Amino acid sequence: MAEDQVTDQSAKDGEFQLVPPDGTKKDPEEEEPTIDLKALQSKYLDEATVNLLTRKTPENEIAVRPGRGQQTFRYVPISWFINQLNILFGFNWDFEILDWGIEAKKHVWLRGRLTVRTKDISITKTQFGGAEMKFLRNQPTEPVDYADDLKAAASDCLKKCASLLGLAWDVYSGSREKMTEAKPDNTQLIAFYKRGEEAGLSKEGLDEWFKGQGDINKEGKHPDEAVQAEILGAFSKLLKLKKENEEKEKVAVVT
Repeated sequence: MAEDQVTDQSAKDGEFQLVPPDGTKKDPEEEEPTIDLKALQSKYLDEATVNLLTRKTPENEIAVRPGRGQQTFRYVPISWFINQLNILFGFNWDFEILDWGIEAKKHVWLRGRLTVRTKDISITKTQFGGAEMKFLRNQPTEPVDYADDLKAAASDCLKKCASLLGLAWDVYSGSREKMTEAKPDNTQLIAFYKRGEEAGLSKEGLDEWFKGQGDINKEGKHPDEAVQAEILGAFSKLLKLKKENEEKEKVAVVT
């Protein structure tokens, strides 16, 4: 599950499930829910905002692109998401890049956080995004433009964060598990092991370290068996460990 936060003194813990705007319910075995915006309707957001978030994406806004294995995938352009966020929250939203990297000189990944504000509350959604780097035809090892690749990864991340609020849920929810049960994808694991390496841990060492983090990994799972929320929870701890190691190295040099 991606990191989610609702800031409101009256907020209470609850299990969220995405419900279509027409109120219909599917068989539990067929449902692929993300968040319960119907619950937010009465607690956090007004009815009009919730109806806009959960409405079916207009067909004219949905595009198709070729994918691997001769498959085609439906997607919604980033411009539509930005326009909807501006309409829904009156420009009162932010998107931050929390972490990023380039793996094997061919894949850009990043972790971003979307924050939307309405009335007395703010809601944040954190997710990963990624993009394959593009290279010059006559120089296959020379990137066309790093900035464009980073922007593509940021757009992917922003769309994933916004979809957790409900935007384009009908386009993206079909290929997504329940966020509370979703396993980490390859991009997330790459970033996880990269941060472990920066904290001075080998792959095997990071696996053992992760198993011992009872506050975020209560069942002592291997990273491959963990859920997204557990992997995301490890990032701040690894960054802290990295800083602690850097401080120890400074002290060692001084003494």
